[in-house]
Amino acid sequence: MTTLIPGHSVNTPAIVIVGAGASHVSGDYRSQDQPPLTSQLFDTPRARELLKTYTLARQARGAIKREMAAHTAIAFEKALRHLREDGQPHHAQMSAAVPPFLQALLLEYSAALRAEASRYEVLADELLKLPVKTCFVSVNYDTLLDSQLDAFGRLDRLDDYIDVERHWSLIKPHGSVAWFRNLPEVVDPRAPGDPLATAFHGPIECVPVRDLTLGTVRGTTRQDPHSQTKRYPAIALPAGPKDELVLPPAHHKFFVDTLRSAPEIQLLVLGYSGLDTEVLQLITGSDRKVRRLGICQGV
Repeated sequence: MTTLIPGHSVNTPAIVIVGAGASHVSGDYRSQDQPPLTSQLFDTPRARELLKTYTLARQARGAIKREMAAHTAIAFEKALRHLREDGQPHHAQMSAAVPPFLQALLLEYSAALRAEASRYEVLADELLKLPVKTCFVSVNYDTLLDSQLDAFGRLDRLDDYIDVERHWSLIKPHGSVAWFRNLPEVVDPRAPGDPLATAFHGPIECVPVRDLTLGTVRGTTRQDPHSQTKRYPAIALPAGPKDELVLPPAHHKFFVDTLRSAPEIQLLVLGYSGLDTEVLQLITGSDRKVRRLGICQGV
């Protein structure tokens, strides 16, 4: 892995962008156990089972499938954006039900597969050998990479993701299944009665990566983790190239400062489509020269 970023300088940070394709092949999983790509979010065996509980998300799935012109990530995201923005109140309710479903789904994958994500283990090990600061930028909601990094430094608080005393940091521009916002009113995540949650922009909070269960993230119970809660997942709805950035302001500032303080950067892209313009603008907006560039479809 170190050969991917040769000629490194201690003043040239490594920026590592990790997308859904990287999680999809992050271990030697059976095909039915692989973390889903964007276009598969409603269609894996785990998803279909969970949709029996998440009523409005199941209806959202049907509406999205009817809208899609092709089975691609772009078509999926376009259909989801249309569902959210077409002005139909019941469609707004459906779209508000998607993030809680995705949180429950990807928490299941994160818990079940974190000990098997061997390629993320290799990725973390090799990159942390470099005598430069490494900034991991994961656009994934899951915590498979987070769990590997947590072994080297606890990710208990949001400040831990950007601890300046470490030689690595983790930025999650689209949020995480471990993150949430407290709502003013209780909602039923299985069928939110009001799309209020999608417009709510309160402070982001988190639970420790090692303690992840749906009950702990939502503040419910192990016996009934899907019950009513005031915690709404802090994740961006996968709705196209201009996906909303969902990350704490301190994380945003840390990443921008990391880029702007370096004369040049080294960039490694893994399993990432590059379709998220908001994420790419964070990098291009810094106007830093890219000294080395490596691109791989998977880990």
